[in-house]
Amino acid sequence: MHSPDNEMPGYCARDNSETDMKKGCLHPGDFCQHRTSCMIHFFEKERERETKKTEKEDSGNNR
Repeated sequence: MHSPDNEMPGYCARDNSETDMKKGCLHPGDFCQHRTSCMIHFFEKERERETKKTEKEDSGNNR
């Protein structure tokens, strides 16, 4: 499967299918036995950390 450049290929073990990691988890509220080893979940958490870090830096610069 060939993906356009704006997609980041990933694999969902729960669905046993390829998916775009940039779209995030397709089942974020559902139980998933693979979540602790899921790259999609890992990238979502990293994105959250970066967003919080950026917001914190922005709010610190407004003083």
